[in-house]
Amino acid sequence: MLKGCVVLKKDCAIAFRHKLCVGIKEGFLKLKIRIFTTIGVVVLVFILPNFSNAATLFLSPSSGNYNSGGQMSVSVRINTESEAINAVDGTIGFNPDILEVSSVTKGTAVSLWVQEPSYSNKAGNVNFGGVILNPGYYGSNGNILTINFRAKGSGKAEISFKAGSVLANDGYGTNVLKAMSGASFNINVSSSQQLQDYPAQAPIAISDFEIFSSTHPDQDKWYSNNNPLFKWNVLSGVSEVILVLSRRANSPPIISYSPPISEKLLTDLDEGEWYLNARFRTAAGLGPITSFRFNIDTVVPRPFNIVRLDVDDLTNPRPELLFETSDATSGIDRYELTINGGKPVNILPNEASRVYAMPLQRPGEKTVEIKVIDKAGNSVSSMTKIIVKSVPIPKPKIKDIILLGIEADKAAIIKEETEAGALVREVLVREVLVREVLVREVLVRGEIEQEVLVEEMAAQKTVKVKAVVGDTFKLKSNNILGQISESQKSDELDLIKTIESPTDEDGGFEIKIDDLGVGTYIIRTYGKDERGAVSDTFSDVVLKVVDRSVFTQFVGRISNIFDWFVNLLSGGWFLIAVGMAIASLAILVAKRVIPFIINETSKIKFIASEYQVSKKLKKLDSKTKLELKILEKDIKKELELLNKIASHRSLHSDEQYLRNKLEKYYSILRKL
Repeated sequence: MLKGCVVLKKDCAIAFRHKLCVGIKEGFLKLKIRIFTTIGVVVLVFILPNFSNAATLFLSPSSGNYNSGGQMSVSVRINTESEAINAVDGTIGFNPDILEVSSVTKGTAVSLWVQEPSYSNKAGNVNFGGVILNPGYYGSNGNILTINFRAKGSGKAEISFKAGSVLANDGYGTNVLKAMSGASFNINVSSSQQLQDYPAQAPIAISDFEIFSSTHPDQDKWYSNNNPLFKWNVLSGVSEVILVLSRRANSPPIISYSPPISEKLLTDLDEGEWYLNARFRTAAGLGPITSFRFNIDTVVPRPFNIVRLDVDDLTNPRPELLFETSDATSGIDRYELTINGGKPVNILPNEASRVYAMPLQRPGEKTVEIKVIDKAGNSVSSMTKIIVKSVPIPKPKIKDIILLGIEADKAAIIKEETEAGALVREVLVREVLVREVLVREVLVRGEIEQEVLVEEMAAQKTVKVKAVVGDTFKLKSNNILGQISESQKSDELDLIKTIESPTDEDGGFEIKIDDLGVGTYIIRTYGKDERGAVSDTFSDVVLKVVDRSVFTQFVGRISNIFDWFVNLLSGGWFLIAVGMAIASLAILVAKRVIPFIINETSKIKFIASEYQVSKKLKKLDSKTKLELKILEKDIKKELELLNKIASHRSLHSDEQYLRNKLEKYYSILRKL
């Protein structure tokens, strides 16, 4: 009995433990169910709303009646339901026994085609695939493409989507396609249903029926004017004009004008592709339908910002910009870049989708304006200011100025000094007829340091100086002071040429300037590094080109002869000199004076014919006295300058020679 109780007790314990285990397992199972239920609710609450927006692909029109042998156009469109998308693709099927594709026209909603629209009339399908660049496309009636069919059979023609996808512009490529809606058309053998408003009649061919528009002349272009005007010639015998405005070509006209009108103004139309369909009625019946396509886009492209990317190197002479926008209807035609209000530079749309490097810029603050223009001429602009910092390139050292093409006895440097920190050289050009060009070539030589440490970069870097740029300015007056605005005209300066010279391995350079006439010039030189950056420090050379008149040259010739005679007498050989003078005079008259007179006479005749100086020659006596006085004053000033130089330093041999000559000439002029 006791043993049986013990056994019963053990069985009860085992049963209790088994029940406890089962209860625990059931508890864990219920807990798991609650956890997964909670997670599911969280997913539904927080994740599914992100995909609440969905896109629909549909065909437009979705139905209609057509005659066998006629044309019909079906547009593939998309409704994104406020969700921005960046890719769409699909396959459309049709019955090749009833329909055949004649052409496919790309729409404006897609900006880049990764799979060009294609079709197969044998397989009965149309394939397409494209992307829309950031920020993507959103809208309720985006035109992806238009399929132009020809009805070759009869019956019910179904056009449907076989496959498709629409990817959101969310960074994950989420497929947000919700539905695809096809189209169904009735293709009839009889033509009695083609016109709903008139009994079936055989079309009458009416020649010279053409619609034209002064506001929208090109059927392939887009216009921002949404009030198009159309005109046509009303032929003899036409009793009625029938019109209809439609989204597709060859729509049956239904609005009658009798007596017939010859023009029609449509006002306040929506954006997109339109067709004005028209036909004439004569006593014999209706003529064929004539369609005129026109495209309207009245909305400017989307606003955008300009971002500078190379902010870690403000010395970059070609600042890197990023900008992009889109236009939902007609598409982007071009961008225009304007710097400091200068001449616009055209930028292609595909250049705006990547980093754009500006044209080479000199140091300074730049006002950058970018205007985007769509294919209808609508535009929107964005503006920003950027800084191009100067590169610390030392200014070039000018070593010499050489006048090429002028013989040594035909020109002389009569003034060489420093004026306002600039090297000033005044060039006297002798025995040159009055003409526009006096100095054919000027060669400026110098040197510059070849390496520069740039600290404006994120990391310090050494750049090499590869060239020297020379700006040649012509002064409008004698003022040579003041700063010169980069490559621009001011009230006192005209930039006439800019020349770039590469440096050699030692940093030497040569800048050659051609064709300089009478005037004062500033040759301003800057260093330029391997990136194209130009320094804002410079060296100036002032070059003054002075022409002597023909009369002054004649006086100079006589002075040379007189000077030779005086030197001969001063040698003490008076008697011999007299005889030699007579002989020399005869030879001189025969060999020099007579040719000289002939030469000078020809010059005077040439100048008289070119500048009409014949009238001035009548007053030569008074003018001669005046010019002699001016010459005397000029020589006196030059002597004072040489004496001033002599008080500070010893004169060079050529300077001493020049002073002696000037003293003799001055003494002669004082006695006249």
